[in-house]
Amino acid sequence: MKKIPAPRHKLTLLESALVGALAMMSAGGAWAAPNNWVAPGDVTLDTSWSVGTSSSPGSANVINSPSPAPWNPDNPTISTSLSTQELYVGYGSGASGTFNITPSSAAGGSFMAIAISNDPSMPPLAAADPTLRIGDAGGTGTLTVDMTAALTAPQGSPRITGSGTALGVGLGAGSTGLVNVLGAGKTADQLSYSSPNSLLLRPYQRNLLVGQAGGNGLVNVNGAGLNLLTGFDNQYVTPPRYFAVGEGAGSVGSVNVLGSGKLSSGDPVSANNSQLGPALPFSFIGKDAGTGVVTVQPSTGSFPNQADFYGGLSVGSAGGTGALNVLAAGKSLVTNGMSYDGGSGMCQATQPSNYPAGPAALQISADGAATGLVRATGAATQLLVSGKTSSNYYASTPELIQDYKIGRVQIGTGGTLVTADAATVKVGVSRIQLQQDPLTGSQIYSSSTVGGIGPINVTGAGSVVYGSETATATAPGTIEASQISLADATSQLRFNHTSSISFNLPLAGSGTVVQQAGTTTISPTLAGLPALDPALWQYD
Repeated sequence: MKKIPAPRHKLTLLESALVGALAMMSAGGAWAAPNNWVAPGDVTLDTSWSVGTSSSPGSANVINSPSPAPWNPDNPTISTSLSTQELYVGYGSGASGTFNITPSSAAGGSFMAIAISNDPSMPPLAAADPTLRIGDAGGTGTLTVDMTAALTAPQGSPRITGSGTALGVGLGAGSTGLVNVLGAGKTADQLSYSSPNSLLLRPYQRNLLVGQAGGNGLVNVNGAGLNLLTGFDNQYVTPPRYFAVGEGAGSVGSVNVLGSGKLSSGDPVSANNSQLGPALPFSFIGKDAGTGVVTVQPSTGSFPNQADFYGGLSVGSAGGTGALNVLAAGKSLVTNGMSYDGGSGMCQATQPSNYPAGPAALQISADGAATGLVRATGAATQLLVSGKTSSNYYASTPELIQDYKIGRVQIGTGGTLVTADAATVKVGVSRIQLQQDPLTGSQIYSSSTVGGIGPINVTGAGSVVYGSETATATAPGTIEASQISLADATSQLRFNHTSSISFNLPLAGSGTVVQQAGTTTISPTLAGLPALDPALWQYD
């Protein structure tokens, strides 16, 4: 057996596990045991762990301690991927653990890799299960990622990247998980998933779960970015991987976005969903009889709180109860992701077998067996729903706006869409506009989104509400859409507001218009819809 060379830095958790395993195997024996964090030292130090031993590929890592386990990313990168080890924080009935990640102002571009383990001493994990498990098997776990210390030098990458790291919070009956992602508040130049004020998790072929299988999970994104590359490798895996808040009977999942923070699920840059239409959506709130809530809290800082879903969103599915609340001055974008048009016209319109259509980007009570509520309320609040945007960022000519690029909302029995208190719901499409390339000065066509082009389709006992869905009327919001279709007799458009408004969207179907409170004038005209400039728009 070759001699293990001396490390050039302090031993990482990965190296500690490998050293222990190799030592036991060289002695002619091996048994399975997890690595347990036992001391107040940084998790990258071997002295902070009671190192378990196992046969290849390695031992799981468990933090069960009343004292917080720290990781200062100024120390060597924590990496457990080579020995395929998962990390548990608060594992087992009655156990509790805390893991604190605190990069300094000088730390940037830190890296964390956590993957699945085959440690026989731990319950087996399926290939799609999360690998960073906060509160599992009846335990209570807390993870805090504190990025409030502003970087002393500019950086064009996330503060921390979790490669292969799939987050699970509150997994299993009796489990409780809490994750706090903290920052100093995002600014206008930190909108992207590579923001230096963000935690970027690349789960690859795994699910991301908050509250699952009877567990209770809570995630607070406070003044920072939590960017989840959900579905990044879904073109290579079946069934598709996803992000779910509240999955499974008895599960409760919650996500709060506040303090000029941003949550994103999906990849707005690299993921191409052109051939994955039938597999959408990749994000769920309230799934498989679970209960989930995502709340974009009222914005008080210079940058609005925001929650974006780049691979479609289902709010309430398969008996689940889900709610998406976008509150005062908050923003939320729901899109089916990027398309591929190609230089030869390869797209959904010309090759539907290769580029199949997907469902509506936003589904509320997706299958009629669930309860879903999407509420936009408050001045300057925006909920924008788009279809698939072009993947060609630097086109030399305007591109065709085809049917699959148009955003849609689908509401089933048990589903409700609410616009209140001057909020705006925009059901839109990718818009091609002429801009100047900031690097070369040349004219380019780039993509942005605008509302009013896509429909809202209501089936069964679903409803669209201006004002309040409760018995108490509130001020109304607005909707920009091409049409509201009330497909069935039980489908409703309800006005329960405290104002006097003119409703001028086209209506279709055999549903019911209900006036509960306020004054509503139904206009037969199309006044108020966004004007389309022929120089900027083309249709197939």
